[in-house]
Amino acid sequence: PPPPPPSPPPTGVNMMDGSDGYIYYIFGEPETYMTASAVCTGLGVELAPYLSTPYARSTVDTLCSKFNWRQTDKQGRCWVGGLPQEDLLCGLAVSGQPYYDDCTIKLPFVCRQRV
Repeated sequence: PPPPPPSPPPTGVNMMDGSDGYIYYIFGEPETYMTASAVCTGLGVELAPYLSTPYARSTVDTLCSKFNWRQTDKQGRCWVGGLPQEDLLCGLAVSGQPYYDDCTIKLPFVCRQRV
């Protein structure tokens, strides 16, 4: 069976209604990139494509920066979609910039759903 969906972060931080026709959700239970992608797909949504529009990028950055994650060295970092994988590196958002890191580290992630 697929893994259960991770727990969302505190109320008020877990979702943003986008003016681009999507709702963005941040999941606070850290997961690997592959698990994050599978969770989004399993819920019938997608791992939010970071560079698809300026609004998508801004919304993801807002959600990731507000999430007060317990590992401060990874604060503001979230798995996102829409960035090509490079070998064993996967795309994430870091303080307003696309970045790549080891796909097996566990980070919060952002999914989006068409309204």
